Amino acid sequence: MGTDGKRIGLLVGGILGGVGFLLLVIGIILFTFEKKKQDAYQPAEATIVDFDRDDYPYVRYVVDGKEYEKHLSTSSSSMYIGQRIKIAYDPANPHKITMTGFMGYLAPFILGIMSVVFIGFGVVLLRLERKARKKEDEDIYLG
Repeated sequence: MGTDGKRIGLLVGGILGGVGFLLLVIGIILFTFEKKKQDAYQPAEATIVDFDRDDYPYVRYVVDGKEYEKHLSTSSSSMYIGQRIKIAYDPANPHKITMTGFMGYLAPFILGIMSVVFIGFGVVLLRLERKARKKEDEDIYLG
């Protein structure tokens, strides 16, 4: 492989690894924010009352005797109208809610998986380039 091919492999491997690292950092930040939010919020139970056209649910829940209805930005194919789900709400502002459990951590989880894939491909490309360079150096040395 010529030097241009090596440079492209190194460049692509480095970019993939860099993007993977960036996704990992963003995932960790999102996880940290979600963890702090869930620790500060109060647990409650909500009932799915409807879905929008993109299948995101509307939930109804009660805090201190007052009923609230809120649109969630997380959905699952297993959700259905009438289903009771666990949420957490901000005691200072019960209109602010988040889903608890795994669904609350879905975005950081997906970013974590994507980061592993990107970093993995980047490392593989960099190792292949290193191996090709080593073989080329041996060929030059041995003549």
